[in-house]
Amino acid sequence: MTASINTTQLTMLARRFQSAGPEVREKLLGEVTRAAIDLQGYIRRDKLQGQVLHQRSGRLSRGILYKIETVGNNVRAYVGVFAGVPYAAIHEWGGTIQRRRKNGGAYSIRMPERSYIRSALKDKVSTYAQRFAKALSAGGILSHGS
Repeated sequence: MTASINTTQLTMLARRFQSAGPEVREKLLGEVTRAAIDLQGYIRRDKLQGQVLHQRSGRLSRGILYKIETVGNNVRAYVGVFAGVPYAAIHEWGGTIQRRRKNGGAYSIRMPERSYIRSALKDKVSTYAQRFAKALSAGGILSHGS
């Protein structure tokens, strides 16, 4: 479970980015990495410390990781819970948990959506877009009027 951004404007920028030199790609890679680290910290610090969920064991917070993927000219950042926290998705998306009683009966628990990843990305997306635009502007990929 991860958060990502995919918009038409970013696709247009990506086309321009394909012809960029290595220095522009390195600058953008640095910005994407900083954004991933920032988002990871924001989720841990603000979303999992009482704004959305209240920390109990710290397992979910420790499970928030980031990874950067580069394939050719494509740079992607993933921030989320990749493994080891089975209840991460139910908190993010909500849903119903089916349980069995010791005496053989069954019951269900309805968990409300408590988005901590998607809501964090929504809070930060404009900041990251500005950083990426600045990096691309410095490399001549994006004009200041775009």
